[in-house]
Amino acid sequence: MLALNVLIEAKDLSVSLGGRAVLEAVDLSLKAGRIVTLVGLNGSGKSTLVRALLGLVAPTCGTICRKENLRVGYSPQHLNREKTLPITARGFLALSGVTNKARICPTSGRVFSTSSARLSRSDSSTSSA
Repeated sequence: MLALNVLIEAKDLSVSLGGRAVLEAVDLSLKAGRIVTLVGLNGSGKSTLVRALLGLVAPTCGTICRKENLRVGYSPQHLNREKTLPITARGFLALSGVTNKARICPTSGRVFSTSSARLSRSDSSTSSA
């Protein structure tokens, strides 16, 4: 059971990746209303700790308790993404077949439907984004 103001708590948390111990016997309590900063050398386990606390990596031993219905915003250090990304506006629209129904302004990249007024290069440079 978590204390009233505790959001996440880890006790005796250990994580191994690829047979190598990355975290060993970590105790941590994150409380509401506090700012927490993780500082350490590259490869010291900061990202692994966060990923374990969020349930993205399974601990080898120890316990992690999270407040019920806790919502966390997390932006990983590296994203596994399709090799086709980033994608241009033209490429994105081509995926849905919209290129036949829309025109992309070559200078701003803005997309206009065929029913919109046509913009010339001078018009697009003076229009607001």
